[in-house]
Amino acid sequence: MNQAFLGLDEVERAFRERTRAVPVLMYPGDEWTMGRPAPTADAVARYLADQASLPTRPLAKATTVAREDLAEASRGFCRLLCEGSDESRVRLSWAAQSYRQCRGRGQAGGIGAQVRDVVRLARLAVEPARVFVTDHGASYLFHPMRGLELATLPRESCDIEVGSESLHYAFKFPWGGQTLMINGRFHELRPGAREGLFSYFHMAANRSAGRVLTWGSLADDLARNAARVLALLGLS
Repeated sequence: MNQAFLGLDEVERAFRERTRAVPVLMYPGDEWTMGRPAPTADAVARYLADQASLPTRPLAKATTVAREDLAEASRGFCRLLCEGSDESRVRLSWAAQSYRQCRGRGQAGGIGAQVRDVVRLARLAVEPARVFVTDHGASYLFHPMRGLELATLPRESCDIEVGSESLHYAFKFPWGGQTLMINGRFHELRPGAREGLFSYFHMAANRSAGRVLTWGSLADDLARNAARVLALLGLS
């Protein structure tokens, strides 16, 4: 993810040459009084030295979180998803996401599989997300009501692969799952497959920010699913 890193010297130069702004860059620990010369040149030089030293620095190693601790954190995450919300509304949202998840996996079976998925949606059935935990060398199913459960799926049948430390953080904090989109510490095993798990991370982050699922937002989601269902059945 750092291959496209933009050096702060380039940022400073772009502001200085392309705008009328006078950029002020500071290095941690710098002090500056407005109206006095800024420490920009020295700060840029120190940042460039830091950047150049990166290949020689020791790599930080992730720690392995025990299976029991990971499962416990996932159950706490499930409690957060349901906390203070109308259960029927939450389950309807989960079922809509599960329907998209099944379609996204491109499951074989023709019209029979398509009809089965529609029936599952109507019954508010929830399809677990499939996660391969790299440092455990094991696959898991994540169900939003039961949490993380050990599975026997091969790695290639999972949606994403991720280390136990990153997954534990995602379950432990309501914003944790969103950080995976910033640090890139996961691998999507098929295009779009992350949504099977990340939809729950988005829900938790929204709750943390005070944005609770409403019937209005859920109606919009269901309308999008209805259009997909009609198209699959040849009725649109």
